[in-house]
Amino acid sequence: MIKTVRQLIYWQYAKIISDASKFGKQNYRMDMHYCKQLCSGEIHWSSAVREWLKEKENPDVCIYCGEKKDLTTEHILPRICGGEDITDNVFRVCKICRLMR
Repeated sequence: MIKTVRQLIYWQYAKIISDASKFGKQNYRMDMHYCKQLCSGEIHWSSAVREWLKEKENPDVCIYCGEKKDLTTEHILPRICGGEDITDNVFRVCKICRLMR
């Protein structure tokens, strides 16, 4: 169960890892497995995200739906909370997905 902002961020990373592992974005069991590993420190998010970016990086495609129009840069950890404009902390998302997430 997610109770803190940190756990919510780890949950989002877990979904990215799960997708990169070919389990798909809708595999709750794998998402939870990776989230627990992230929370416990067993795995670290930056290396997982970096690997995912190598496989999926395409600056002209939304990471959620594949849309190629109306893209914006989204921060995993918002700048207002200390997030930086670095590869480990940003991704491209369409405006519709940004509003829905």
